[in-house]
Amino acid sequence: MEIKLRKLDPNDWIYFSNWWRDKELIALTSGDFTLLSDQEIQKQVNEITIDKNSFHFMIKADGKTVGHINLNKLGNHKAELQIVIGEKDYWGRGIGNKAAKEILNAAKQLGFQKIKIEVRPKNSRAINLYHKLGFKNLGLKKYPGNSNLPEVIMMEKEI
Repeated sequence: MEIKLRKLDPNDWIYFSNWWRDKELIALTSGDFTLLSDQEIQKQVNEITIDKNSFHFMIKADGKTVGHINLNKLGNHKAELQIVIGEKDYWGRGIGNKAAKEILNAAKQLGFQKIKIEVRPKNSRAINLYHKLGFKNLGLKKYPGNSNLPEVIMMEKEI
């Protein structure tokens, strides 16, 4: 399967409108089940496209847009990686692995030295992927004020 990354476009809000309303997907990612209007989603995607501290790409598999991947700058030489395969028919097909390898290679070329990830403890598929990619488990981080995401597993990789 051919995987390509393309820069996020404001018109990509339509993909997020489906993904951000999928309860199974939300349970594995943000945990925030608040329903957003199409206008709110469009506004958030527009804000993402102009953010100078992050790099956002849509993941295409065999020509179909199936997910989103991004790096958020955390300071000098450090970034956070986020991956979402929004199209469930494409789960478990190695797409996240290929997309992550591509963006980690780009991150190294951009001068990043450490990449961190926060993942839900119950998202075993993502945890297994990150271990395969060489991320090390740093332990649990608690967010006591966030009922949607009370704790995450912190992982990190030097590149």
